[in-house]
Amino acid sequence: MNDAMNEALGAYAAAWNETDAEKREHLLEKGFAPDGTYIDPAGKANGRQELSTMIAGFLDNRPGSTIEIDSEIDEHDGYARFTWVAKDADGNAFLPGMDFATFAPDGRVAQIVGFFGPIPPLGT
Repeated sequence: MNDAMNEALGAYAAAWNETDAEKREHLLEKGFAPDGTYIDPAGKANGRQELSTMIAGFLDNRPGSTIEIDSEIDEHDGYARFTWVAKDADGNAFLPGMDFATFAPDGRVAQIVGFFGPIPPLGT
């Protein structure tokens, strides 16, 4: 993974833990393309402002919660995947997930597709 992609994902991930709107928007400016898209089972965001609003909603609904990347970032040909875990204010994990990312030509995140929980076993 090149440095620009690594820095972009780091800024994107940090934005999920930033309660100050101005700081969060600065992190998203560093890591998320202006017209980037985000989608997970809870909703969809088009562009940085909608994503910032979505993150604020998560943080408001679960004060003190954090989201941490808990795997290596696996990347090839401009695509990446990584796992993460959401933790409550006491540090207890309450939701694992996996994100898939694509990148803009400048290295910032162009799209995130997120999944909650582990992959269901075959036949369920």
